Amino acid sequence: ELAREALGIAKRFIIEYGVITPLLTWDELEDLVVDEADADGKPRVFIRVRGFGDAYHPLILFPDKCEEEGKKKPNSEDGLSFNEYLLNRASERTRTPVTAYNPTGMATDGEFRIRVSMNAQPISKHVISFRKHPSIYWHLGYLIANNSISIEDSAKLLLASLGIKPFSIDGEPRPILVYGPMGSGKTTMTNAIMNTYPPWVRVVAIQDVDEFRILPDRTYALLNTRASTGLGAKPITKAQLIANAMRTGGQFIFVNEILNPGDARAWIRAVTTGHGGVTNIHAGSLDELIDRLGRLGVKNPERLIKDYIITVKMVGKRVTDISVPS
Repeated sequence: ELAREALGIAKRFIIEYGVITPLLTWDELEDLVVDEADADGKPRVFIRVRGFGDAYHPLILFPDKCEEEGKKKPNSEDGLSFNEYLLNRASERTRTPVTAYNPTGMATDGEFRIRVSMNAQPISKHVISFRKHPSIYWHLGYLIANNSISIEDSAKLLLASLGIKPFSIDGEPRPILVYGPMGSGKTTMTNAIMNTYPPWVRVVAIQDVDEFRILPDRTYALLNTRASTGLGAKPITKAQLIANAMRTGGQFIFVNEILNPGDARAWIRAVTTGHGGVTNIHAGSLDELIDRLGRLGVKNPERLIKDYIITVKMVGKRVTDISVPS
């Protein structure tokens, strides 16, 4: 038992993330950030945990693996500060080089189901953030049980988006656009709808971070974007993957978030040419949603929402409004 424990500790510090590894495996963790060291050279670590609101709480780590920023100690990991140690480890594990040429990086560590954002000099003094992705499979039944959506609204969404009368007059599938402020549950709702569709319906899920968990008993493809690393790797965008999904049998196209004009135009093009689908966008109101779509280069967004797109407003992890085209 002592040998197994010793090997586990060695793995934690040689292969994984050292003293913060147990936190990164914690299902209740939402975010962990390692900020620039304080005036005394001590690292500043903060966590956000389910059940404790949206506040970030300061964390004190023992044993003391947090060497002072910039001060090399003989027994430290390769003579690195704690921040440098974590950034190098994340870069190695995710195969995302962070260099002076390309001092930022964002990637997913699949083993821990975390998204890692890395920022190095010269743009910052090695700031690292970890976002924990959900370990459960979201579906509408789960959201109903948690009072995020009613049974009636769930049925309306499914029937309308699948093209089933009376919620779809012409029998064509209708796309769903989920909107709301940051942290309102938009991506969770998108994922839940996908997992509640009939299992024989083929879905293609497109994401830039590892947020979607798809039930394994259905036909699906999960496609991930790729950023350019400055080492000759060509970037792969959501717009390219949406076009790929349209050519490879995707009946319903899910995108974890619309962020730029390319994403918006590609998804609108897909769902207005016979494909169904769901995505989400940051907007606080229907008017703001229409304005945001227009700024992203979508033509006639007001008419699209009125005549074609189902909109779902999320506030505080709950559905507060659903608009189905008549």
